[in-house]
Amino acid sequence: MNREKLMQYLVLRKEIDDLSEKIKKAKDTTVTDIVKASNPEFPYQEIHKEIQGLSYSRHKKKLYKVLKIRLIQAKKAKVEIEEYISSIDDSYVRYIFEKRYIDGWSWQKISRELGSSNESYARMIHNRYLEL
Repeated sequence: MNREKLMQYLVLRKEIDDLSEKIKKAKDTTVTDIVKASNPEFPYQEIHKEIQGLSYSRHKKKLYKVLKIRLIQAKKAKVEIEEYISSIDDSYVRYIFEKRYIDGWSWQKISRELGSSNESYARMIHNRYLEL
């Protein structure tokens, strides 16, 4: 796993939310209309009936499929990053990776949380781990 893939985590979360919203909008929707009709028996008086159905659009169907595929890919990439971070044996390093990539903390905030006055302390541990 490289730094570039790890940095995508926060964007993947936003992309998954965005794609989920777009998928909801791309689904077929129920439409309602009122039509004129007449009584089936004499006297044939005009009546108004409400009818319902699904709006159908080929474009929406294609868009739905494309968005669904993108959502699945984004979820797979997100899980891959989470599994990589979870697989780190050293809890100290795992904490740094989790706070940086999953929670989006700055290096300074992570270093302070770990009790260091050196702002790049967490980044140095992180870089050493990636070089292994």
